[in-house]
Amino acid sequence: MRPEEKYIAMTHEFYNDAIRLLNRRDIYDAAEKAWGAVENARKAFLVAIGVPEAKASSVEFGVTFFVKVLRKLNRKDLVEKYYSLDYCLHIKGFYEVQIPPEILQEKIYEVGEWISQILELIDKVKNLDLSEAIKLMDESIKLKRKILQMSTEYHKMLQQVDVALSKALSLS
Repeated sequence: MRPEEKYIAMTHEFYNDAIRLLNRRDIYDAAEKAWGAVENARKAFLVAIGVPEAKASSVEFGVTFFVKVLRKLNRKDLVEKYYSLDYCLHIKGFYEVQIPPEILQEKIYEVGEWISQILELIDKVKNLDLSEAIKLMDESIKLKRKILQMSTEYHKMLQQVDVALSKALSLS
């Protein structure tokens, strides 16, 4: 079995569960299952192009790399749909319950088409060697973490400056 096949199977399982829940009128749980199908399709795509499973599953590496690859393949439409589904199904649909049920239902059906397009794309890219890009992505994440750590240290230092100024000025 190819590594991505596990995620493809989970994609279909989640989407079928979403449709089953939708038919039972359990719209919000259906939305979350549909989002799970989207995420499994994303992971299947990444694993198929050589991204290790742990990295494919992480938001920090996986989502960013997925979006970058799709954009380089001139599939900005799939990127925009991914973010739309995240917002409507996952965030505003399931967690915040702020999307009307009829819109959620439409979005759940749109997931099926999005999944089909991603799975078709896997066949086109699965034999590409993206190891250099994956390595560079790893390095960029390490650099980002260093930058964030330095930013935190910088703000702590500015707080110490404020404390020192307050002390010095309170003595005068």
